[in-house]
Amino acid sequence: SADCAASLAFDGDFDGWRAAFARKRIGRGVLERMRKGATLDPSALAREIVVDGAEHGRDGLSQWLATLGPGGVAAVVRDATTWAVSARAAMRTWPPPNTKFDNPPAIYTWQLPGRAVRLEATADGVMRDAGALLLLATATGDDAALRRELSWLAFVATLARGSVPRQVTRIDLASGDRRTVPVTDDVLDDGLTAAAVALDAAMAARFTAPAEPVPGRWCRACHGRTTCEVGRAWLDRAISHGA
Repeated sequence: SADCAASLAFDGDFDGWRAAFARKRIGRGVLERMRKGATLDPSALAREIVVDGAEHGRDGLSQWLATLGPGGVAAVVRDATTWAVSARAAMRTWPPPNTKFDNPPAIYTWQLPGRAVRLEATADGVMRDAGALLLLATATGDDAALRRELSWLAFVATLARGSVPRQVTRIDLASGDRRTVPVTDDVLDDGLTAAAVALDAAMAARFTAPAEPVPGRWCRACHGRTTCEVGRAWLDRAISHGA
C-alpha cells in the first residue's frame, strides 16, 4: 500500500485469512443472492457460501475455509452476515438499480508493459454498464485518505477497462457517510499521483533503509503483518472493535 511504505518491502500471496478479513468477500456473495431475490435468512445464505467454498473452491479463501471447525465456520458466518446486513441497510433503494455485487469482487488490474509493476483496485459493486463503481467501507478516514481511495479505484479501473467510469460512490457502513465523486481529469490525476508515490515507495523499500510503518486498514493484507509490531497492534485493536 502506498499509505505505508514499509509494507512494500514484503512480497508473497495473502495467507492471513480469518473471519474479520473474510467477511467482505463472503458478505458480497450474500448481497448478490439477496439482490437476485433469495428469501433465505442472510445468515443461511452466508453459511451456504462458506460450505460451498470449503467443499468446491480452489482459491486461498476456500482452502482456509476448508480447515475450519464448527466454531470457526460460525464466526465467519456471523461476521459476513453482520457486514451484509449493514451494507443492505445502507442502500437507499433495494435492490439498487442496475447494480450487482461481485464475489469474487470486481478486481481491476493493469500491468505496465515490460516492467514488474502492477496496479490493482477492487470495487464492491458495479453498474451493469460499468459506468459507476461502488465501495463499501467499514472504516472512516480523513478527507485526504477518502479522496485517495476513490481516485485510486477510478484511475486503475480506467486503465484496466480502457474507458472512464462516470462516478465512484463510497458508503461508510460505520458512520453512514455517503460520498459520490464524478470521475474528472482531476480525479484521475490524483490517482496517477498516488501510483507515482507507490512506485517511488516501492523503489525506496528495495534500495534504501526500511521505512517507518504507518498502520491502517491496509495492514489486513500486508505480507509483513506477522513481523510488524505496529501493524499487529493496529490489527488487534481493529478486530476487537469490529472494524
